[in-house]
Amino acid sequence: MIGLPNRELLYDRLRQAIRLGARNNECRAGFFIDLDGFKAINERFSHKTGDRVLIEVGERLSETVRKSDTVARLGGDEFFVLAFGLEGKADACHLAEKLLKALRGPLAGVPSELLLRASVGICLFLFPGVMPANVVHRADMAMYEVKENLKDGYCLAPEG
Repeated sequence: MIGLPNRELLYDRLRQAIRLGARNNECRAGFFIDLDGFKAINERFSHKTGDRVLIEVGERLSETVRKSDTVARLGGDEFFVLAFGLEGKADACHLAEKLLKALRGPLAGVPSELLLRASVGICLFLFPGVMPANVVHRADMAMYEVKENLKDGYCLAPEG
């Protein structure tokens, strides 16, 4: 994905966010986003179409967040958003809704009956001993809660 940070750069930005958040006592949030229905697009149309969809997803996510936030592609159909300036759970849930809404629109070159949706796991972090891998893992586990139960939604990771 051209223009989006990879996992290595994301982890560097997470380390910086953890340090700044601890120093300024500010909440940060990580959003693990896994696309629902992407496999069907790849299988039915082609990997080339799938690649175009991934680019469009990256663009939509980037347009939805602040310029100071980070949108990264972890691999496959997985993305991660690192968000700053959140007051807490309510702000994180509001942003999750905005991200989901951005992904629900029609996709170029894909019939409307093949809907692309997403499962989002959220990890708020301002707790002692947090490491970048903890943030990603906790957000990933919360995302799996959504995948297993309803899809096209979000879940907050338990605190602490």
